[in-house]
Amino acid sequence: MRQVKKEQGYALLIVLFAIVFITVITAVFMRGAISNATQGQTLDENNLVVVSAEAGVDYYTWHLKQLYDEQQLEAEFNSLVNGYIADKKPINYTAIQLKMVGNFRNKLETKIQELKKLKDSPETDLFNTYTHHLTAADVDKEQDGSTAYLLVKGRVEGKLPQGGKPKTKNLDFEFRFIFPQVLTADGGKPENPDDKNDSTGSLIGMPVLKAPAPPATPEKPAAISKPASACHPKGRLLENQQCAQQEISEPNYTINKSGVYLTGKLDSWGNVHVENSSLNIRGNFTPASFLAEDTLLVVGGLISTYQPITINKTKLQASTFINGHGKAKISNSHLTINDTLTFQQSEIENSFIITNTYKANDNATFKNTDFNVKKIYESKGAEFHNSRIEIGETMSFGGGLFYVEGSDIKINKDVTAANGSRIFNSRIQIGGGMTHNQTVLLSKNSDISIGGEVKATNGTDLEHVKMLVKGKYTANENFKLDNSKLIISSGLSLTNGGDLENSLLTAASITSSTPLKLENSIMATGSLDSDVLRLENAKVCAGNLKVRDLKMDGNSKIYYQTQTSNPNHSNKNIIQLAPEEFSKKCAVQTEETPEEPENTGTIDWKAPVVDKVTY
Repeated sequence: MRQVKKEQGYALLIVLFAIVFITVITAVFMRGAISNATQGQTLDENNLVVVSAEAGVDYYTWHLKQLYDEQQLEAEFNSLVNGYIADKKPINYTAIQLKMVGNFRNKLETKIQELKKLKDSPETDLFNTYTHHLTAADVDKEQDGSTAYLLVKGRVEGKLPQGGKPKTKNLDFEFRFIFPQVLTADGGKPENPDDKNDSTGSLIGMPVLKAPAPPATPEKPAAISKPASACHPKGRLLENQQCAQQEISEPNYTINKSGVYLTGKLDSWGNVHVENSSLNIRGNFTPASFLAEDTLLVVGGLISTYQPITINKTKLQASTFINGHGKAKISNSHLTINDTLTFQQSEIENSFIITNTYKANDNATFKNTDFNVKKIYESKGAEFHNSRIEIGETMSFGGGLFYVEGSDIKINKDVTAANGSRIFNSRIQIGGGMTHNQTVLLSKNSDISIGGEVKATNGTDLEHVKMLVKGKYTANENFKLDNSKLIISSGLSLTNGGDLENSLLTAASITSSTPLKLENSIMATGSLDSDVLRLENAKVCAGNLKVRDLKMDGNSKIYYQTQTSNPNHSNKNIIQLAPEEFSKKCAVQTEETPEEPENTGTIDWKAPVVDKVTY
């Protein structure tokens, strides 16, 4: 029994030793775990500070890239070129390039100052804690041969606010904008006629036309899948939810920062406001009016509204879109309408739109927009500014004006302008005919190709225009060409005479019932039948010459094969040529497709690039 008691004392010591040992070991492991957790948190914070700075580089350079809009730069380039033409000065492409670089530098510096002020803006936050800020940026100009560069050197700070010592990381970046060499334009002046004894060399040349650039294809909205959870709106507000339900039918409704899937319709007799959301409506969308901002909107059926609507920074797809009354204001958006797009009145800018048929009951305005209509376009007048338009079939304006400025337009069939046309600094290609009523066909500084007949019932006024007409041309009022080239494959009929100054005109036949005047110009035709012809430093080629009253100065010449004037006109500057000589001197070219010139006075724009980021 004594031995057992002694053993019980040793057991107590062993237990106490074990407790101390376990406590020490546990403390060591806990200290290591805490240390590792702290180090891991520190590493994560450091990495996220770098990520926030990288996000800042992407964010600020993206904003700067948006300034480099090729359509706007092309319009500016054309405007500067046309300024030289209007002033009748030789075009200085080097000066134009430097001017554009200077203007763009001013835009860059202004935008940089705006971005620097975004220090406390919520849109620059990362996870609501980490922020980035553009702390510095300078713009330098560099020249490498004929190519000019604007180099932006900037610094972005990523930051984690943390008491008195916030964590920060600076990234330096270099961003380069490229302004390539301007290709030399090939001029295109009519040649002066050779001496009467030298029958080599044609007087006539085709106008050099530029083909319109095709519009881009708008991006379709990404597929919006059906969320598993049901929607739980607060009254008429659905916010911060990813959900699905059958339909919505309310007098007014707001969807904000949500992803919503409706298996049925969305109907409202008031306004629907959708912002920062994705909305998939498998049925119809029929509000009285709606506002969509920063939204993906897919509608399986039709969209129908009867009050003003506003769409901004939105990708939209629907089968049919009808806005019965009020104005539709669309900006910075991509619209794909599978069938018909109908507006009462529309104002569209900085957008991409594709539809099968387009109708506007009132006027339609397009600015900096790519617009593709697969079939028919109809509106009560239209204005196109710095836009690219392609119409698959016909285009008509019921009582309104067809106004085009700084745009590329291609219409595959006929165009009817019930209240005339104004075409400035643009390229127009019409596959069919062109009909004008009410006012004059007016164009300046443009290239125009027309595949059929032109009916300018209230006259023609072309200045610095190159035009090819593959059918006949009728002008019932005054016909005026100034520094222009007009080639007509068929006949030209002038019921009120015409005035040509520094211009070239050719046609298969020309008839004029009242005075036809040429100054510093060239005219060629297979048959000329004019009541009165007045020439001042001008040249005329006529296979058959028939003029009742002719007056010409000593610097003018007429080349002909046969003459049916009564009586025949004759002097040393009225020259009869044999058929072979006439063919060489006065060949009237009427190619079906004008050739693209080697040098068109354009710029091969290059996208801006981020050269490097230094950590």
